Amino acid sequence: MSERDSTDIEAGAMEEDLAGRGARLLAYLIDAIIVGAVAGGIAYALGWFEGLMRQDTTAVVSVLLLGIIVFGVINGRWLVTRGQTVGKRLVGVRIVDARTREIVPLVKSYGLRFIVVQAITQVPFAGPILALVDPLFIFGERRRCLHDYLAGTIVVRAEDAPSEAA
Repeated sequence: MSERDSTDIEAGAMEEDLAGRGARLLAYLIDAIIVGAVAGGIAYALGWFEGLMRQDTTAVVSVLLLGIIVFGVINGRWLVTRGQTVGKRLVGVRIVDARTREIVPLVKSYGLRFIVVQAITQVPFAGPILALVDPLFIFGERRRCLHDYLAGTIVVRAEDAPSEAA
């Protein structure tokens, strides 16, 4: 392991290594549009929109779970092999461990960064606050959202990340 690999990137990532705020936003928007279109199309085909309009708990939870599944199906392989979602790949950034800069396991990239945060945002009162505060953390010096701190990750420019897995 090289000296750079053992350096605590969480505390000392060079600013030029980190993904830009605009790139992270664009990647998020691309992912949200893709997952929203696919999950929304499926939910519409299954007739769940009427339940959503009535704010039926079963319909709301079903659509949330559908979105989580669709996100995983669309992005799971790239998250495991490249540390990227479709949006991150198109923008040229990836998720890595904040300390080691290695691609993180699916449990961190999908479980902690996405599923846990999505579940918490559904909690009345606290959820909407988290949904607002989480992305605002990107304006800090380290450009890390709350979900990055939760999972121990940073988002870097893809050319500065580890080589792709075979």
